[in-house]
Parts: sequence; structure tokens; C-alpha cells
Amino acid sequence: MLCSLAAKLLGVAYMNRYLSWNLAAPDTVGVYRPLGISLANGSGYRLHGDFADATRVAPGFPAYLASVYRLFGTDVPVPVLGGLNAVLRSLTTFLVYVLALRAFGPSTAFFAAAVHAIDPWEAFWSAFVLKESLAVLLAMAAIVVMAGAIERRSPAAGFGAGVLIALAGLTRYASIGLLPWALALIGARAVSRRVDWGDAARIAAALTLGALIGLAPWLIRNRSTIGAAVVYAQPGYYLWVSNGPGTEKTIDTWGYSGLSTPDPSAARVIAGTHHGVIDRDRAFFIAALSHMLARPFDVALLAAGRFVNMWRPTFAGASRANLSILGGWSTLFAIAVIAGFVLSLRTAPVSRDSLWIVYGFVLFYFVLHAAFWSEIRYRQYVTPLMCVFAGLAVRRALTFSTTLEPRNT
Repeated sequence: MLCSLAAKLLGVAYMNRYLSWNLAAPDTVGVYRPLGISLANGSGYRLHGDFADATRVAPGFPAYLASVYRLFGTDVPVPVLGGLNAVLRSLTTFLVYVLALRAFGPSTAFFAAAVHAIDPWEAFWSAFVLKESLAVLLAMAAIVVMAGAIERRSPAAGFGAGVLIALAGLTRYASIGLLPWALALIGARAVSRRVDWGDAARIAAALTLGALIGLAPWLIRNRSTIGAAVVYAQPGYYLWVSNGPGTEKTIDTWGYSGLSTPDPSAARVIAGTHHGVIDRDRAFFIAALSHMLARPFDVALLAAGRFVNMWRPTFAGASRANLSILGGWSTLFAIAVIAGFVLSLRTAPVSRDSLWIVYGFVLFYFVLHAAFWSEIRYRQYVTPLMCVFAGLAVRRALTFSTTLEPRNT
């Protein structure tokens, strides 16, 4: 962890020296910071004076910023926030170690954590004022505890995983999808008879209960604010935005977002004819799904475009140093992950349940990428899981190299 923290602090120092003017993301400046200041000042969770409009924003990161603002003031320097990000990301390194330890043992765990510790992308992102440093940590914590719940057949751990999923979801709404996905993984283990049906039912019930308790304060708040006890994540709207009519099919490697969204006038037509957050989002979901089913080739092109945008080595137009450090690392990392994945299919794990969790949640994030995400920024969520496979590849490569050394006679 100390090595990881040192690497990330170096990244924060470097980025603040050369890019200090651009380290607060636009959504942080325009949305998260005002919400954090409102909370810190005791004005409540409202955006530009509007309580209802603030509901669309996951409250976890604004609440985190509010706590920082109370400690350091609302004019806290960006390098201080970067230092806190470095701490959060070094904790994620520890979670990578724990998950790899459960799946493949201490040697692989060491190399998996080392890969995450020295990852220059992790140091790069640490400097930015983004929700990902907190959101990725919480999502990884939920996945690690979920692995322990299935491995030990522990409803108590399942309850803890549910609470962590709720916290992760309230920091990044997409992470709420971890709950149904985890329930599906538990069900699949039961169907394959890897887990007893009784144990699976108890873990699933505890997981769901933990998530509901974790979400309860937000649901109660939203019931009084927008008239519905829901998490206003708008998955239907974002599915339509990502795949609806007018969405650009060409691959755009210049921007962070990669693909453009449909004509906003069409969104206003759908929104204007449906009232209530649930009814409106259902309408967007149906419209998006109908469009996608009628044009499967376009859907495939969009998914391919998102994949290219998500996993290109680095940003288009990057400097030579950026191409060498970030792009070069991405290429080596991808090779190690693919090699490690192949090796994992032929390696006896310490815990098949924990390995199953790693496989399962890597797939979860790839499904999210295919349906919604097309930014390099969002591959941060799955990268810690992929470090498990990279660590396995590094360990096997080093083991193989030592077997080739000549013996002294």
C-alpha cells in the first residue's frame, strides 16, 4: 500500500505541476462542487437552489466533498483533493490484493497488487477531482465482500456486501446494477450445485436486505422530494441516449465521451408526454429497446465503437510522453490481462467461488460498456478486477524465467 500511495502522490505532484488548470472535471465544477458546498453550509441537498433537480445526481461524492470542505474549507486546493484521492486508490490496491489472494493465493496477490500500485493510469486519475476515486473503491469493496460471502457461505458477509453495494450505487448510480448481477451470480452457483440452495437463498436475502437498508435514507428523502421512493438513476433514459435514434455510429477517438447522443428534441417529446419519474423512464426504456430491436446492426456498430473508445491505449492527439507512458502501459497491461485470463482457465484456484466472482463482475462491466459507456475514464471500474489476471500472468512469467536459469554444478 505504501508503494501504491507513493506512486499516486508522485502522479498528483506531476499533474499539478503541468496541468493544474484542468484537474477539476466539468461535472465536478458545475454539479458536484455546488452540491458539496450546499451540504457543507447546511443548506441541504439542492442544486442551484432546487431540491428536486439534485435528485438526479448520486449523493455519495457530494457528501464526500462536503466533509472535505468542512475540514479544509470550500477553497481547498486541488492538490489536497488529489492527495486524498491517492489514499483512496491505495486502499483499492489493498482490495486487489485481498481478492487475488482469495482466488489464487499470496504470490499472485502480491503481483496483482504490484500491478495496480505502479499503474500510471491510477496515478494520472488520482490528480483529477472526480467521483471515480471514491466510487471505484466502494464498488471493489462490495465485490471483495461478496466473494467472501459466497466462499464462506456467510449471510452476514452478504449483508455487508449489500450495504456496500448501496453506498457504491449512491456514489455512482450504475453500481446499483451490482445488486441484481450479484443475485444472478448466486443463483447460477446454486443451479450448478456449487452452492447449496439454502445457503444461496440466505446469502441472497441478506444481500438484498443490506442493500435496501443502505438505500433507505435516500429512498425516504426522494419520496418526500419527487413523490417516489426510487433511486433516480434513469437507466431507461441513458439506454435511449446511448442507443436511440440519431446516435452517432462512427468512432470518435478525440473526445472523452466517444459517441454523440441523439437529437435532444426527441427526448423532450418523450419526456413531455409522460409524467412521473417512473413512467417517463419506462417510456425511454421502451423507445430505446424498440429502436435497438429494429436495428440490430446499428446496435452492434455502437457496441463496437464503445469498445474501441473505452479500450484504446490513450487519448487521441496525446503527447509523445503520454503515448509512451500511458499508452505503452495500456498495451502491456492488456497483453498481461489476456494472458492471465487464459492461464486462469488452466490454473487450479484457491477458491473457485472467488474466481467466479472475478469472472462475473468483469463481465458485468463489459456489459455496461457495451450498453452505455464509451469513455476511457469509465474503465477505471473494471481495471482493479483485471489486475488479478495481470498478476497471475506476471507470476507465471517470472516462474517460467527462473526455471530456464542454468543450475550451478
